[in-house]
Amino acid sequence: MDHPALFKTQLKAILRASVGRDVKIIIPMVSDLPEVYFTKKILNEVKSELSKKRIRYNKDVQLGIMIEVPSAVILAHHLIEEVDFFSVGTNDLIQYTLAVDRNSEKVSRYFEPLNSAILYMLKRLIEITDEAGKEITVCGEVAGDPLYVPLLVGLGYRKLSVNPIGINLIKDIIHKISFKDTKELVDKAMNMKTAKDIRLLLEDYFSKMKKMCKIYLPAY
Repeated sequence: MDHPALFKTQLKAILRASVGRDVKIIIPMVSDLPEVYFTKKILNEVKSELSKKRIRYNKDVQLGIMIEVPSAVILAHHLIEEVDFFSVGTNDLIQYTLAVDRNSEKVSRYFEPLNSAILYMLKRLIEITDEAGKEITVCGEVAGDPLYVPLLVGLGYRKLSVNPIGINLIKDIIHKISFKDTKELVDKAMNMKTAKDIRLLLEDYFSKMKKMCKIYLPAY
């Protein structure tokens, strides 16, 4: 927002590259609605300029936002009305929600993906996007960790952004887990009060799954 001219150049380049391609635009670190309004305003100006110059672009390019800060979760019911999709950046969302710098030796041990507050946020986001009929993706280390995958599936997430090296393993796990079981897993987890208890629950499920699935799974 401090550099609208540069932002406009970037959006123009994305649109010009979108011809014949499935391109989406995603805005990071959104914390309030005016940031989305600003982006849409600039995007519409860019589209108008390209159209006047008869420069081709994909008119169906979708606009989404990263959910990375707690305010975006609280305002999600308003934000979803303004965009086509959400992507949950779990690394930053956990960090900012728990006030933890995951790169600090002094406090990184408090970086806890299974904190109940994080689960409530993930549950709220999937409910809001489902109700709006919009797409949502989970990215970050949580999405690529086999231990958390059954929990994400049970919550209702259907799109995970995973490091390429882990795609085959995550796909294999998803193919072999029971959706009914993951729903029961989530129900139990949501009624637990500490991350330690939730982790023990997931590890127990994971241990049983290793016996059922003839696939290599990391040890927990």
